[in-house]
Amino acid sequence: MSFVSELFTGLRATGASFGVLRRAKLRYMFAIALLFTVFISMLGAWGIGWVMDTVEAWYVSKWPVQQTVASDELGLWERALVAFREGGRFLVQAAVFIALWWLKLKLLKYIVIVVLGPVMAWVSEQVEAHLTGIERPFEWRTWWREFVRGLRSAMLLFIWEMSLTALLFLFSLGVALFAGPIGVVVSPLLAMAGFALGAWFYGASVLDFVWERQGMGARKGLRQTAQSHGLALGLGLPFALWMVIPYVGWVLAPIIAPVTAAAAASIAVHQRVQRLRHSDRLSTRTQPSSP
Repeated sequence: MSFVSELFTGLRATGASFGVLRRAKLRYMFAIALLFTVFISMLGAWGIGWVMDTVEAWYVSKWPVQQTVASDELGLWERALVAFREGGRFLVQAAVFIALWWLKLKLLKYIVIVVLGPVMAWVSEQVEAHLTGIERPFEWRTWWREFVRGLRSAMLLFIWEMSLTALLFLFSLGVALFAGPIGVVVSPLLAMAGFALGAWFYGASVLDFVWERQGMGARKGLRQTAQSHGLALGLGLPFALWMVIPYVGWVLAPIIAPVTAAAAASIAVHQRVQRLRHSDRLSTRTQPSSP
């Protein structure tokens, strides 16, 4: 299949996932994803608050604000020193909060893949069973193996994406420094390339559940996805769009996107297998019989 054909296969599979989930009676998985999302949000809020409190305590220990007299009795220098230290504490807190918030947004999809990995694996497996009629019994050992597989795959995908994103950043920095006017044209293209790169890794993460059931390891599964890059991009684009919408990406996207993407991966691979089988049957029928 061509890149464009695979791309639209992934997009159409995402659109069809809602109907398949309804017919397979799997819409309750959205409620389970909601519970995991609440857990992720509470854990993230606690983590950010803990780090900010720790940094503030460190700042105060290094630059304590010693104010033993009333503020109206302080001299000009003492008032300036108090204001400077209070301002510094605010700036440090703001910088840490922004950095942690950015890190949370950047890592959110990998946190979703790890925490919701068993949910996505179950959705992927049940949709495949609905489409093929072949069911596998639930086993806790399999569930744990899929969780570990999701963790390893998320780490591998994170390393690859961060490495490629760093290369894109260095390239864009070089363009800005040595070819300023061209940067006006190149910068938007690089931003689009970065977005497409993230979308591809989303698609790779959900395809990995399918490859796991076919007996592929994490690295072999990634190579298989690289051979179906159009399909991975088609599956990942809706996932990525959900994640970048303000507020929606933090609240609704972790509930809807992982479930629909996992279902879409099974649908897309099933449809591709069906087309290949149909093509093979047609080619067999059209072959001339031997004399």
